[in-house]
Amino acid sequence: MNPETTPPQETEPRPPTPENAPAEMSAVPAERNEASSSPDIEADRLDADAVRVLLRLRQHGHEAYLVGGCVRDLLIGREPKDFDIATSATPNQVKALFRNCRLIGRRFRLAHVYFKGGKILEVSTFRAMPNIVEEPQPSEAQEGEVQSVGTEHIAEADAEALVALENNQDVPSAPVEDVQDEVAVPPDAPVAPDLLITEDNTFGTAVQDARRRDFTMNGLFYDPSIGRVIDYVNGLRDLAGLQIRTIGDPEVRMREDPVRILRAVRFAGKLELDIESRTYAAMEGAVEDLPRCSPPRLLEETFRLLRGGHATPALKLVTALDALKILLPPVAEYVDAQEPEGVAEDWRFVEAMDEAVRRRVMDDGREPGRGVAFDDSMLLASILLPISLDEPEAPGEDDGSKPPSVAQAIEQLLSQLVQKARLPRRIAERCRMILMAQRTLAGLRRRRGGLMGFRGHPLFAESLAVFEVWVRATGEHQDQLEKWKAGGAPQPTADAPGPRRRRRRRRRGGGGGGEASGGSGGPPPAAQ
Repeated sequence: MNPETTPPQETEPRPPTPENAPAEMSAVPAERNEASSSPDIEADRLDADAVRVLLRLRQHGHEAYLVGGCVRDLLIGREPKDFDIATSATPNQVKALFRNCRLIGRRFRLAHVYFKGGKILEVSTFRAMPNIVEEPQPSEAQEGEVQSVGTEHIAEADAEALVALENNQDVPSAPVEDVQDEVAVPPDAPVAPDLLITEDNTFGTAVQDARRRDFTMNGLFYDPSIGRVIDYVNGLRDLAGLQIRTIGDPEVRMREDPVRILRAVRFAGKLELDIESRTYAAMEGAVEDLPRCSPPRLLEETFRLLRGGHATPALKLVTALDALKILLPPVAEYVDAQEPEGVAEDWRFVEAMDEAVRRRVMDDGREPGRGVAFDDSMLLASILLPISLDEPEAPGEDDGSKPPSVAQAIEQLLSQLVQKARLPRRIAERCRMILMAQRTLAGLRRRRGGLMGFRGHPLFAESLAVFEVWVRATGEHQDQLEKWKAGGAPQPTADAPGPRRRRRRRRRGGGGGGEASGGSGGPPPAAQ
């Protein structure tokens, strides 16, 4: 092997997995017997295309490793969403080796390598400090309708490159630029050292690249050629201990990029890990800096909290950190205004949404209202549904020719998200229509031509899926749901459009916000 590409050695032995760790954590390598030939990660669990890209970089004299989330997920027994590669090769050197490659980004230039079937492998060059603003990286623009600042062009470029590849054409070679986040600084703010990072193209070594990442569990490298995890940051220790810990001083790391608060919350909810105490304390202190991040980044990370079926523990952590008022102000105000009983019901809506999202991942998609995947408009509608059901609607025409509008608080939120956070108008409008459809599905609003005609509405399946969240959360309207799912339609109630749900507010001066009150003094359990 070329001496320049010899992999670095681990800085400390890997610890054994705790006896009380769940079964899926048993894949974390224990202290290794150097005479053992068993790899830390079985070869058949690796992506073949990623291994081929890595080996080709190695053959041309570059260091290259699998890195980050894919290594973490493989070690804890999960299937990675994607496989990323870190290398000593510069972006231009990577481009020269792969004709199916395109350079992406300005604040963090990297290479996307495309394969038929829609696969995109992200190849990044080892970086030194300053650190990258980790989330969302350009390739993550393809995950949903919402993109961070500038990455909508990258998503379009990825789609263009994949179409060219499917047609056996050359991938366009023009670099695709993103733009860096704007930093909002009040004009009267005192001049002080600013830790917020907006650009990162300072190349470095593998050690520097590992240490500039956000959390120890995301700083692991894997070398398939020797079958070993390379750990410069004690990530294996923290994975074995089921903890999320920043690399370096947590106060500094959270101030560098406050969106890391939401990343930590998402990982805690998704992976069922606890947040280390100093890291949690730093998150509490940096919440005030979240508004400095660009609204599109905050919105995208908010949707990432809602996707995947793990929104309940994530949003409970967000609420405990007092960050919900920054991400979704009307939801925070609504929860804060309620008595404990009402707060508990609101959480049942989120739990029902999570259950529906997880169920639809495995559904074959053949049954209307069950097989439809939860897109961002449906997720947003599910979160706003309690507000929509409790707030009065603007009245429509008696004959149903003019539908009522949704609650004013929801209209204002959607308008703000469109104007300031670049929420696509299509998603906002779909969310609005899904919410307006809920009373129709419950038989609480008459419709011209009868309710049966609503089955032909373009958003019927999506609206029915959200209606099921309402039914599962409250136990109301079960009969109406079954009639819709059986291919029929319920009869409107005699007093349609019907009464709204009674709103349960806290008594003035009563104190005690139940689950809505923020917590401090240490992290709550990751998933209760």
